[in-house]
Amino acid sequence: LLFFILYLFFKKRENYENKKKKIIIIGNGPSVLDKKLGHHIEKFDKIVRFNTFKINNKYAPFIGKRTDYWFVNGKNIRQKNPIIIKMMKNLKYEKIFIEQNRFDTKKRLLNYFPELEYNSKVTFCDINLFNKIQNKFFNSKSMNPHPSLGLQGINYIANKYPNYQIYIIGFDNFNTDKIHYMDNTNINDVKHDLIKERKFLKYLIKKYNIKNL
Repeated sequence: LLFFILYLFFKKRENYENKKKKIIIIGNGPSVLDKKLGHHIEKFDKIVRFNTFKINNKYAPFIGKRTDYWFVNGKNIRQKNPIIIKMMKNLKYEKIFIEQNRFDTKKRLLNYFPELEYNSKVTFCDINLFNKIQNKFFNSKSMNPHPSLGLQGINYIANKYPNYQIYIIGFDNFNTDKIHYMDNTNINDVKHDLIKERKFLKYLIKKYNIKNL
């Protein structure tokens, strides 16, 4: 009888997990080009991307084309990166999440890019979430080092959408000289603390039961 009750419990749990909506968070690491998963990625309920990602015909077979949620960091907003401006005009997406941190607050960013205040698709990330992870994992006394936008995005999605099963791909922990699939950014250009980045990613995966695609 006990065995039967346990079987029903785990079966019910399994059915619940299978029915949960699925969201995939696609980092810009070069490993996304290892397998052609574009068709599979398109089946997810929500697809998340970062900064100046590319989804042209060259990359679509690997990472799909659809974009639902898009994270943009403060630096791109402050500099009014022309690539970001063009993407905002031409891409189809549901929401843009703008990074907020101790330096790039909403008020500061709107001084550089006031048009964002009137874009109904723009949401500024919760700075309290940033401060919590900054204090616990990076540097409680100052801005640097601080988590990369990709890890901030995972943390934000996990907190904002707790009923989704989260999958990730393209989070390579800066293990290669080239760190983006779509440009020539080099590991020497990275200013993040790689050891702390890796530790925080492991924490997120464990805490939120995140699965690698």
